[in-house]
Amino acid sequence: MRWFENILVGVDLSRRDRLVGKELNRHASKAYESAVSLARLSSAHLHFLYALEISMDAQRRIQTDCRLSPTILDMAEDRVKGLVEDAFRSGVTATGSVVFGRSWLALIREVLRGRYDLVMVGTRQLGTVKSVLLGSIGIQLLRKCPCPVWISKAPIGDNLGSILLAHDQSTTGDRALELATGLAELHHSDLHVLHSLQGYGGTPGKPEQMSVDEVVSTREEVALQLRASGLTRRAKVQLVTDSSFCTAISDHIEYHGNDLLVLGTSACEGISRIIRRERSERLLSRVPCSLIAVKPSNFICPIRLEELEDPARGAA
Repeated sequence: MRWFENILVGVDLSRRDRLVGKELNRHASKAYESAVSLARLSSAHLHFLYALEISMDAQRRIQTDCRLSPTILDMAEDRVKGLVEDAFRSGVTATGSVVFGRSWLALIREVLRGRYDLVMVGTRQLGTVKSVLLGSIGIQLLRKCPCPVWISKAPIGDNLGSILLAHDQSTTGDRALELATGLAELHHSDLHVLHSLQGYGGTPGKPEQMSVDEVVSTREEVALQLRASGLTRRAKVQLVTDSSFCTAISDHIEYHGNDLLVLGTSACEGISRIIRRERSERLLSRVPCSLIAVKPSNFICPIRLEELEDPARGAA
């Protein structure tokens, strides 16, 4: 089964004080390398997108002043074209475009226009407080992007060592499970599963209110679900209490050094989200590994394509 056919990659071409650098910055490089590796393994098509976040006045000058040659837009398009050509030399088909606007909004606009299975972006390592107050491209995508979002913190290479699936017994958790098993098969990776036990207390990571038979039965159910999703490899399953789920995830990654975390997100917005503090948002700044967030089937994107002004656009 092909899990990915079309992957949208948000690339940041800025470097230090330049909007377009000669080389990719560190976090953009991670996303690029991970995307090319995944596309090569899954025979997927990549589309690279760079959003120039400049003022409307600067946009008008670029578009109308013939004395500005080459313009920032010209340089960005040439740089994206270079990424497309590099991907082709790696055996991956790709296209690219440059737009004006905020990066996260441009990516969601592109997802709404096209049919993408996944959005991939890099992210700087931000502290918890800074991530919450300032917001990042990753946070905005976790909240509003309608398709799964892969936030890359390290290049995956062709061999993704181990994947951690955080399953919270929701239908979205089931969708995350299917994606995690697919990636484990694709990369021949070890799969670890943290299975939340809703309604049970006890010591974090060691539910004490379940009988031995209940623990064995739950493990068997998880194993059956993994096999039904096509997993041919043996998975390591750990049962944890729901109240300690985030802590258990962070501790597991710190101990086992997992390369990728896969989990589902909720569909709540507004005040509900502020009160709950979405688990994926909390974990984004806490875990050192890359993260994939899967949206629920009933997720409604708060962004409407018809409400957005069509930006200047270039293709590479």
